[in-house]
Amino acid sequence: MRSLSTTTPTSTLPLTLDTIKAVKYDFKKIEQLENTAADSNVDIIGIIKEIGQVTQFTSKAGKDLTKRELTIVDETNVEIGLTLWGDRAAEDEAQWGGFAVVAAKGCKLGDYNGKSLSAFGSVQMQVNPDIPEAHALRNWYDNGGAQAQVKTLTQQGGGQSRGPAPFSERQPFSAVKDEQLGMKEKPDYITCKGTINFIKHDQQNGPWYHSCPDGEKYKVIEEPNGGWRCERLNKVYDSKTNRFILPFTASDWSGNQWMTAFDENAKVILNNRTADDMEVMRANNEQEYEAVFSECNFKTFIFTMRVKAETYEDEQRIKATVVGMQEVNIKQECADLIAAIETGPWTD
Repeated sequence: MRSLSTTTPTSTLPLTLDTIKAVKYDFKKIEQLENTAADSNVDIIGIIKEIGQVTQFTSKAGKDLTKRELTIVDETNVEIGLTLWGDRAAEDEAQWGGFAVVAAKGCKLGDYNGKSLSAFGSVQMQVNPDIPEAHALRNWYDNGGAQAQVKTLTQQGGGQSRGPAPFSERQPFSAVKDEQLGMKEKPDYITCKGTINFIKHDQQNGPWYHSCPDGEKYKVIEEPNGGWRCERLNKVYDSKTNRFILPFTASDWSGNQWMTAFDENAKVILNNRTADDMEVMRANNEQEYEAVFSECNFKTFIFTMRVKAETYEDEQRIKATVVGMQEVNIKQECADLIAAIETGPWTD
């Protein structure tokens, strides 16, 4: 999933005015879904934070299926995955961009990977509906909600952005080793606060890879006679774009942790510079290129990592991938620390 622009669209899903007026909602807050029984049908409203790619696959029953994953959040500072199915999943994603508000009636609540929502064909959906709940949500998000720490109800795969765990669930880097995270069949997720102390950037071709220029994340290879081929899509492009694969270490009181940040999270570390920017900079001014990485050292973030053991050349190693990160809100951090001290298991 990728980050979205801040321009709010005005388009809506193809509903007539009569249909819009007829929709009656009984919204649940997203935080309520954690304790709502699976298989319930719920009405939900939230800000669309992330939009996934359309994916097509064949079910075990041999049926061809199409789906797209969205992530929505509301003023309870809790987010959840919302899966669109069928023709709805294949619609133009522009209608959901710009952190739009989406209202959905009759979503199915599942318990796969935590809690998640599904919008099948019978679900009624509106984007940026003209209703009080949507206006209140828009006001919340535009006036500080976008910077809030978020709890996630849906566990997602690597490379997708996700909010950090609450302060009370934060752990030190040493927990990865001490608790043997990533050693089970499924990956583990952990949120830690750490300070970057080394960014690896001496790779021969830079800490990035060449990808499709039309927004797809697949790798492309330069053709001998010009152009860039994507073997996954079987297409040849006139140009390419670069996407970060940025290895780095961060430290806290318990030690160091190697991790990898992909494109959107890597750009946060590098002060919103793109991989294309860095490729040009390295070619034209190596001193300036080196300075970028130096200036980004010793920045502190709250990292959410996906941790999974992988086997490479018969050696098992732990791979930690950044799937969400944010800069530390000093005011909130101090308030959380004071609250932890006041309520901690202390003795007189």
